[in-house]
Amino acid sequence: MKNIGKAIHEVRRKQKMSQIEVAQKSGITRTYLSLIETGKRLNVSSDVIEKICVAMEIPQVVLDFMSMDLSDVAENKKDSFKDIKPAVNALIDEFFVKK
Repeated sequence: MKNIGKAIHEVRRKQKMSQIEVAQKSGITRTYLSLIETGKRLNVSSDVIEKICVAMEIPQVVLDFMSMDLSDVAENKKDSFKDIKPAVNALIDEFFVKK
């Protein structure tokens, strides 16, 4: 899940939350959150990811899916993944991202 930071950034922006707000609710620094979002910090503990998810009120499995790309999918499943990813992302926006 090398794109977890990108997914966090995407959800945070859609939620209209600042880095400071998410960081404070997660118990991490804004600088650390920024490093995660920009991909400069790759080895993020599952505890920190869980805290960020709680702060943004989104299930971790949703964030995990959002962070997936074709390199995370078995070769025989790539076409199916490409087909369903847009629809699943639309559902995620509808049900899990605050408007």
